[in-house]
Amino acid sequence: MFQRMGESFARNPATGFNDFLGELARMEEPALRGVSVSVVEERRAGLRARTEYLSKAKQRGFQVVEGGIRVEYLRALVDRLATRMKHRDRYPKIDVCLINAPISDGQSFPGGFLVFTTALLDEPDEATVAGVVAHELAHLDLGHLYGYVRRSKLAETTYARPPAWGDSFDRFFTQQAALLGLLVNPFRPEHETEADCAAVTWLYEEGYDPRGLVGFFERLHERKNDQRDNPFFSFGRTHPYSLDRRDHVRARLAQLQRWRRRDDLRLAADDLHHFRIPEKQEAAPN
Repeated sequence: MFQRMGESFARNPATGFNDFLGELARMEEPALRGVSVSVVEERRAGLRARTEYLSKAKQRGFQVVEGGIRVEYLRALVDRLATRMKHRDRYPKIDVCLINAPISDGQSFPGGFLVFTTALLDEPDEATVAGVVAHELAHLDLGHLYGYVRRSKLAETTYARPPAWGDSFDRFFTQQAALLGLLVNPFRPEHETEADCAAVTWLYEEGYDPRGLVGFFERLHERKNDQRDNPFFSFGRTHPYSLDRRDHVRARLAQLQRWRRRDDLRLAADDLHHFRIPEKQEAAPN
């Protein structure tokens, strides 16, 4: 492995480090063999992560919205889109939480916990909201969050029990290399691309126009002014470049139209108008 890393650096220093990270990533699956996480363990980990997330949000002044038509609307939309999940049986209960925050966003946690911001409901149409909801559900369905819990368990078990005499050196080395990869590069931008692809597919099947997500990623780019990274530094990116995500949405939509053309796709802008109401009409946040 280290010989290949040296050869890669010699060929192209700009991409050599990413090639090394790729080598470490390929060791993850062998290292994770035999590491399983029960539904209860995953949900416990997700609840802990969500609690920490909400605590940090509260410290920044973003309170949880308790009840109200917006929460009910999001729960209904989650239930509707969750029927597209192939692994819904692992997540029979999906908890939806809404926080009063000015940035349009969604967040998913292991075990079936979702958090959305009130600003998401200020998007111009329901197709966009549904796209963000579908994206977060897709992270659950594709096993991305389950995988993070497995990796966390691997780290705990590896360091809790030092290798005993007679243990396989190859397996110990594989585990250590995989954990090094997780430490150096904990993020998985490719998971975002996979979740985007699934979200576009679900929107299409539900009759929503995925081009709502095109506008969402363009607005995200304008807000963040994110740029394509130098290849050497791309390993630190948590999400792909926003305009690349926009282009992937367009490409996936074109694929779906070739597969089964639809002329009835809708943005459903009118379906969000009833949320433009004074805050006092809803339950006050904590």
